[in-house]
Amino acid sequence: MRRAAWIQHIRKISRISVIFGVFIWVLPAKAGQLTLSPALTAELNQVLSISDVLHRSLVEQNEEQIEISLREIVLQLEKARAASYMAKPHDRRHLIKMLDAAYEQFELTQSSYGDERKARLAEGFHQLANLVRVYKLDRSFEIFFCPKDRTTWVQKGHIARSPFRNQRQSRETCGIRVSR
Repeated sequence: MRRAAWIQHIRKISRISVIFGVFIWVLPAKAGQLTLSPALTAELNQVLSISDVLHRSLVEQNEEQIEISLREIVLQLEKARAASYMAKPHDRRHLIKMLDAAYEQFELTQSSYGDERKARLAEGFHQLANLVRVYKLDRSFEIFFCPKDRTTWVQKGHIARSPFRNQRQSRETCGIRVSR
């Protein structure tokens, strides 16, 4: 009889441990974005700053500034990747995947044209939006989504200005600010 009571007690403790373990596992996801070292955060914020210049250049259709911004963002993504050693091992792997994906898209954008260029830019901005969602970075950067062409981008300011509009679209913007 004592053994049965002991087994009941062990089962109760096991259930509580499992519930507590699940709570601890879910808690960081609920707590919000991941925090990185200040130096690494500064590198990622610099990536976002350059992406904002690229964004404005795309909106204004300033081809010369677009080319300059593309070169600069590729260089800054390399710097951010080099600084990723400051992140915890699990965070580092995830961060490097996002940085590499953005790097690849922006690098290939430099030599692409037309629809391919737009697709590569859209994917690069999508990766930057993932950075903003996952990590605690400069709060002045907002994520926007355009339901018409299903693109996502990062920009400063609260008024959506799609960098992907084409000549047929009017000056009106397409974009909804999404939560971080």
